[in-house]
Amino acid sequence: MLDRVVQELFIFSDYSKRLNWLFLLSSLLIVVVYALYRHFKSGHKLALQLESSSKWFKSLLRSASFWLDLKIWLCNRFVRAIVILPIEGLVVFSIIKTVISLQQSNSSLVGHELLLPALPYWLLVTLFSVFHFVVDDFARFAQHLLMHKVPSLWSLHKVHHSANQLTPITLYRVHVGELLLASARRVATTTITTMVLALTTHHLLSPFEILGVTALSFAFNLLGSNLRHSPVPIRFGWLENIFISPYLHQLHHSAEAEHHDKNFGVSLSVWDRVFGSYLNIETKELKFGLSQLERNHDMNIISALLHPIAEAIEAAPQLAKKLTPKAAAILLIVCSVSIIGCDNSSGTATPPGIKNVNEDFVAKGVQTQAYNNLHSRLDVAADSLEKGLQNCSTDFAEEQGQVDLDLSLIKLRRLVSDASQAFHRLEPLMWEIDLVNAPRNLMRDKIYSWPSGVARCDLDKDVVEFLTPDHQYRVSNINTKRGLDAIQYLIYAPLQHSCFENADLDQWNELSRATKLRQRCELSQRLAVVLKENVETERVLFEQRIENEPAGKILQLYYESLVLFVDRRLKDRKLGTPSGQHERSCPFVSCPYTGENRVSQLGIEALIWNYEGLLQIYTASAKPNRNDQTTGFFGLMHTKGFAELGNQIFDLLSEGKTELESFKNQSIQELAELQTEENCMPEDEEIEAAPLCSAHKVSKQLSDLFKVDFKTALLLENTKPAEGDGD
Repeated sequence: MLDRVVQELFIFSDYSKRLNWLFLLSSLLIVVVYALYRHFKSGHKLALQLESSSKWFKSLLRSASFWLDLKIWLCNRFVRAIVILPIEGLVVFSIIKTVISLQQSNSSLVGHELLLPALPYWLLVTLFSVFHFVVDDFARFAQHLLMHKVPSLWSLHKVHHSANQLTPITLYRVHVGELLLASARRVATTTITTMVLALTTHHLLSPFEILGVTALSFAFNLLGSNLRHSPVPIRFGWLENIFISPYLHQLHHSAEAEHHDKNFGVSLSVWDRVFGSYLNIETKELKFGLSQLERNHDMNIISALLHPIAEAIEAAPQLAKKLTPKAAAILLIVCSVSIIGCDNSSGTATPPGIKNVNEDFVAKGVQTQAYNNLHSRLDVAADSLEKGLQNCSTDFAEEQGQVDLDLSLIKLRRLVSDASQAFHRLEPLMWEIDLVNAPRNLMRDKIYSWPSGVARCDLDKDVVEFLTPDHQYRVSNINTKRGLDAIQYLIYAPLQHSCFENADLDQWNELSRATKLRQRCELSQRLAVVLKENVETERVLFEQRIENEPAGKILQLYYESLVLFVDRRLKDRKLGTPSGQHERSCPFVSCPYTGENRVSQLGIEALIWNYEGLLQIYTASAKPNRNDQTTGFFGLMHTKGFAELGNQIFDLLSEGKTELESFKNQSIQELAELQTEENCMPEDEEIEAAPLCSAHKVSKQLSDLFKVDFKTALLLENTKPAEGDGD
C-alpha cells in the first residue's frame, strides 16, 4: 500500500503521467517557441510577454483556485492508491481471467486463425496500438459527454470546471466521485481491449511503447498535452479537424455560455464532429471557470467534496425517472459482475499498474540468461562429449580389466549426464507455437529426439556393423537416431541386443564386454559429432529467431515456449504417465529395455533439471533467489503489481523440484510400478496417491497459473489506458 501511495505522489519521474519532467519540459519549450513566434510574426514584444507571464504567475500564487487544485490532487492520490487501484485491479483481473479460462476450455477460440489472418507481428502490433488508442479515447469522450449531460454527474464535474486558473495540475482537479467513474471507465476499456486481443490472436501483443508508455500516448503528452490546462492558446491548424489542440480544450473551459458543452474530446476531435459538439472559433482572450450561480462549492476542499454530493443526490430523482428498465437491468448486471469478480479473485494477484514495466530490460534479462548460461553450457557439454568419445579404442581395449572398463564407462556416463543436464535446462525454451517461423522446434528433436523400438534396433545393427573393418556406416539413417537419446541408449543401456530377430544377434552375444562397449562408444562418437553440429546450428537459429525483434515479441516467444513446455511436455507427457512407461517408449508387445534412465527425458534427473531450467528462465538468473525480485518474468510480475502471483509461480517451481529430488534414490522401475492412473487420481480421498503423483499435481497447478493467471497479468499491462481523468 505504501508503495502505491509513493508511486501516486512522486509522478514527476513516471512517464505514464502528464506531469513527468520530460512532458513539462516539452510544454515549456513549446511555450518558448510560441512566444518567439508571436514576437517575430505578430509584433508581440518578448519583453511584454515576459512581463505578462510574471503577472499571471503572481496572480496564480494568490489564487484560491490554484491551491484547491493542489489539495484535491493530493487527496485524490491517496484515494486512488488506497481504494481505487486495488478494487479496479481485482475486478479487471477477474473478468479477463474468466475470459481466458473460457478461451482455454474451448480450443476453437484459441489462436489468431479465428478472427485475424496470420499477419506479420509488426502489423498486428500496429493494428492493436491504433485499436487500443481509439477505444480508450472514445471511452474518455463518452464519459466526458455524460459528465456534462447527466445532472447528477454534472454536479460532480463542476469541481473540475470551477477552476478559474488553468494549470497542468487542473487535470487532477476532479471530485472523488468522478474519480470512481473514471475507474469504471478504465475497467470497461481494459476489459474490451484485452478481450478483443485474447479472442482474436494468441499473441501477447503490446502497443508500441516509448519509455514504457504507449507510443501514441507518449507523443500526445510530449506535444503539449499539459498546455490544455493553461492560458497558452496553442493551435494545430488544419490538424484540429482530427485532433483536439490545447486551444480547443481551453474553449471547453471557457466561462462564456456559448462555449459550454463543446469539445468533449481528449485526443481526437472526430468524436465531437460526429456528435455535433465541435466548436472552433477565434476569441481574443478566454476567461475560465463557472459563474457564482453555477458553482456548487466554495474554494476549499471540504466544500468541494461534500456540496457536489448533496447537489448530485438532489438531482438523482430526475435521473431515476429517466432510467428505463432496460438501462437499470444493465447497471445491475455490471454491478453484479464486479462483485463476483472481486469475490472470485482468490487473492491470486495484487492490483496491476503500480509501476511501468521496461519490457526491453526484462527481455534482455531472460535472453542473457539463455545465452550466457543455458546455451553456453550446452555448447561446452556437447563439445566435451564429442572430445571424450574420441578415445574409445584405448578406453575399452580388450586388455582392460573389468575395473578399468567400469571407470571408463563411468567417465563417459558423466559426460553424457553433463550434456543431458545442459539440454534439459534449456529445453523449456524450445517449444514455440509457430512451427513455420520457429525451426528451433525441429532442432529440439535433432538435439534430443527419442528412439522408438525400431530406432534402438537400428542402433544395435549399426553397432554390429562396426565388427567388420570395411563397414559402411549408414549416415543417411542418422536422422532416425540422432541426438542425446541415442547416445544415452548406447552408453547407459544393458549390453543386450534390442532386435528380436537379427542375423547378427548370435555374433553379438559372443562378443566380449570390452568389444561391445568399444563399439557402442565408437558409434556414440559418430553421433556426438552430429550432435555438436546441431547444437551450434540451434544457437544460430536461436539468435536469428530473436534478432531485431521488439522486446514484446521476445517476451511472447518465451512465454509461449514456457506454457507449451509446462502444459504439454512436463505435465502431460513426462509426469502424466508412469515414469519410463510412455507409449512412445516401446511400440512392441514386449521390450527388453524401456529406453529410459535417470538422465533421459522421463528420468528423475532430467525432470529435476527441467525445473532448474524453468526457475533460471523465469527469474533470468543462474542462481534463482526468491528475495531477488528484479529480473526476468519474476521481476516483471513484481513491477506490474502481481507480486503474489509471481511468488506463487516461484514457489511452485521450487516445490516441483523439491518433490522430484525426494525420489532421486528410487529406480525408475520402482516409481513406474507405484504410479498408475488409478492411484494418481483415487476416487477415495483417503487412499494415498503414488509418489510421483504429487509432482504431477504441482505441474498441473503450475500449468493452470501459466495459462490463465500469468497470461492475464501480461495482457492487462499491455492494455492499460493512459492517464487523463480530468479531461
